[in-house]
Amino acid sequence: MAQPITSSAAILVLFILLVIISMAFCMVNFVNYVKLAPGVALLGALFL
Repeated sequence: MAQPITSSAAILVLFILLVIISMAFCMVNFVNYVKLAPGVALLGALFL
C-alpha cells in the first residue's frame, strides 16, 4: 500500500521541481533577453 503512495509523491515532487526550474529558467532567459534586446535589434536591422 505504501509503494504507490511513495511513487506518486516522488512524481509530484519531481513535477514541482520541474515547474520551479522551468520558471527560473524563463526568468533568466527573460533577463538575458532584456539585456540582449538592443544587440538583437541591431543585428536584425543589419540583416534586414
